[in-house]
Amino acid sequence: MRFSSILAIGAAAPALAKKLFDVPPGAVAKVSIIDSTVRLGGAPDSILITPKLEGFDVLPTLPSLSFLIESPAGKKAVFDLAVPFDPLNSYAPAVVEQILVAGFEATVDKHIADILKDGGVNPASINSVIWSHYHYDHIGDIRTFPFTTEIVVGPGFSKAYLPGYPTNPNSTLRDSYFT
Repeated sequence: MRFSSILAIGAAAPALAKKLFDVPPGAVAKVSIIDSTVRLGGAPDSILITPKLEGFDVLPTLPSLSFLIESPAGKKAVFDLAVPFDPLNSYAPAVVEQILVAGFEATVDKHIADILKDGGVNPASINSVIWSHYHYDHIGDIRTFPFTTEIVVGPGFSKAYLPGYPTNPNSTLRDSYFT
């Protein structure tokens, strides 16, 4: 498998973060925003907004952003992959059904890996992809990165999401993301 799990951090966050990541005082990372070219809209506002706002029935067109994080040591991570170029043919059937039922409309010009290439960053130089959570507008298509790129996920991930599709026909993630 190509993923690792991060621990849930609660009250012990500073001590645990220091132990896990050994972040020295004054450490700095370069963070760059990536315009994923994704624009989402068309779904009822009730999917994301409660209580109901009068006169606001459909979500406006929204971007889905990703971030490139670079450490002084040369390690690189991408935070979220937005939506893949061809979502209705890239995602597991359960996700495609969710998108269609919700009425989301998405325009996508490129995969994040292609945007990185266009910006002079080789996708093979990305050590990790961090999935903040597992909604379709954040997971993109990890298969556009080399298999050496680690996927960083939260606790309980394996139990909740694996095996993937087609092994589990109801899974929202594909087996091919991990094998």
